[in-house]
Amino acid sequence: MHLARHGLSKEGRIERAISQLARTFPWWILAGVVILISALILSVRNTQAAAAYYAAPGHETSLTAQRAAFESTNQWLPYYTYLGLGLILGGVVLGLRALDDSLGQSGREAIATLPAKKRPPLPERPLAATLALIFLALSEAILISALGVAASLATVAARLYGNPIPVIDAAAAGSPLLAQLATLESVSAWLTPFRLWGLATGFLAIVLGLAAVTSSLDAQTGLIERAIELARSAAGRAAAPQPRRRKRKKERVR
Repeated sequence: MHLARHGLSKEGRIERAISQLARTFPWWILAGVVILISALILSVRNTQAAAAYYAAPGHETSLTAQRAAFESTNQWLPYYTYLGLGLILGGVVLGLRALDDSLGQSGREAIATLPAKKRPPLPERPLAATLALIFLALSEAILISALGVAASLATVAARLYGNPIPVIDAAAAGSPLLAQLATLESVSAWLTPFRLWGLATGFLAIVLGLAAVTSSLDAQTGLIERAIELARSAAGRAAAPQPRRRKRKKERVR
């Protein structure tokens, strides 16, 4: 309602919302870095737990809870790490959008001093800028959904490896243990390339963002040059000496 009172159209409200989102890019990068640091710490602890498990005698039958813990962590931790990378890539894309907005603002300020009738039209935003945001949203959706699927696999792994290894090896065909093992293997077969696709989509969004900034930079440079030319020509006409009008002498009436 507040935006409507200021006369902004639906497209204007969307552009303003995107611009406000773009200014949050440092928080995206910070969140990604925090996730990566926490993933590193969890990875070290999980590695230590796995080493302690395999070093203990009789671990196949007596330390099932320890194996269930690190095997379940192995299911979701890589996807958690990829989400951190995706947030950093998203921050870069939003930073490029913020730079694009700054270029547009520079162009508007450059022509603001000109008369309204002589202002050159503002260049349109490049299509690559919109595509960058679309691919960014797609990338984040893929990485978040992949983490959700991996979290569900972690529960399956915890149930499976909560059993002693000899019991799992001796499971008969059609048993729940083999069904759980089949679920882990089959889902992991497509989930791994799925997360890579999400990361690749994030890199594509960065490429599109760079292309948009390059295009906007060229367009805004031309706009500013045109504004300077118009300002100089207007100043030159104002400074040019005006021809003096000769006053006609009134004829004397005899």
